[in-house]
Amino acid sequence: MNPSHALWRGAVLAAALTSAAVWAEPTVEPQPPSSLTTKVTEFVSYKKQGDPVVLIPPAQAAGAGGKNSYRLIADISYLGEDYPERADLYLPLGEDQIYPAILDIHGGGWLIGDKTWQRVNAGVMVSRGFAVFTINYLLGRRPTGKVKDQGGWPRNLLDCKTALRFMRAYADKLHIDPNRIAVSGQSAGGHLALLTGLSANLPEYRDGFYQGQSEHVSAIVNFYGVTDLRLWGANALFSEWDRADTRILSLASPVDLVVKASPPILTLHGGADKMVDFKHAESLDAAARKHGAPHELIMLEGASHGFKIVPDKNNGKRDLTDDVVRFLEKHLGGNR
Repeated sequence: MNPSHALWRGAVLAAALTSAAVWAEPTVEPQPPSSLTTKVTEFVSYKKQGDPVVLIPPAQAAGAGGKNSYRLIADISYLGEDYPERADLYLPLGEDQIYPAILDIHGGGWLIGDKTWQRVNAGVMVSRGFAVFTINYLLGRRPTGKVKDQGGWPRNLLDCKTALRFMRAYADKLHIDPNRIAVSGQSAGGHLALLTGLSANLPEYRDGFYQGQSEHVSAIVNFYGVTDLRLWGANALFSEWDRADTRILSLASPVDLVVKASPPILTLHGGADKMVDFKHAESLDAAARKHGAPHELIMLEGASHGFKIVPDKNNGKRDLTDDVVRFLEKHLGGNR
């Protein structure tokens, strides 16, 4: 048995993940990554979805694409230099300000994917005055030869929660408002975004660096995420020894973590999604109504899986930008 997962199982059953130390907690927290202490030297510009991304020098940035240009600080080691997972920070062009922020989590079935998959959505949200922090997190592995499959759980979620605390720990250097942070994700990233926002300060999930920071988020944006592992199945998320454990299945299902005081949630889901059935959105909505929690559900008639915020073939060419911005401005406030 994988030692970290053995610890996780024991911790769940004892309701004390903190003592299990899925990560070895350092005596001293990691120092600020070097990418936070150096001047930003690259900007990114794009015109529309599908156009190549172009790196341009700062001197040309001001006139390089207007609202479709942004600052990029790439490959921030938010877990510390000992871990390979990195993050990218997208900031609006112009004078340094403090921005409301979004922790944005990529999808890929918990097995594949990369922070750069969020580039289109991040670019759109930056153009509307938000800072966006996109992350890589521990991915699971498919079986190869004699090596059995290994799910990324629970460290994939712990990575996301550590990223949130990191954003607060270095909010001044990241130019974000620590009191106005939302979490968003697509598909598997939607599932992790929901869990990140709904599990603030739960002892079962309290592990990792920057423990002095709050885990509260002001809002959650869920793009077609899995909400109930009992409807989905757990093969891609969990290693084989955790799949039949009903306690773990419940802790990993956002529908079971909804309470009246949960952060406001916006769910966007395709009515014709054959990957993650619309039942997941309905189950989350039912749980929210049961507990009196704030939840907005947008069902895209005829839309399939994997759509972005901008019009594409999977969402019926619908632009979802105003829906998401309206929701976030309601609960975070716009740039000020």
